[in-house]
Amino acid sequence: MSRRDDMESLAYSIMCLVDITLLPWHGIDNMTELTTQKKKFFELGYDETFMSGGSKRDHHIIKNLRETLLVYTRELKFEEAPDYERTKKMIEDSFKLENFI
Repeated sequence: MSRRDDMESLAYSIMCLVDITLLPWHGIDNMTELTTQKKKFFELGYDETFMSGGSKRDHHIIKNLRETLLVYTRELKFEEAPDYERTKKMIEDSFKLENFI
């Protein structure tokens, strides 16, 4: 495991705290299907196909975290140290955009 893996786990954990039921793999027990849903989420983005239930604000927070924090994390090289100040700003901005904090 690398710091990149830790950062990706952080991104998904924050999304779960916003509203776990909005993530497309929520409630899936089959590991193959779960992996497929996560891959779709990353490659296709978070759009209207995932927007059932939950508040519009929560959808926007998750979409923004995916487009900033998760994409940044996936671009890190295995041994590369994350820019923690940038990471903190991405998280804060995702919530500030929706007047969450």
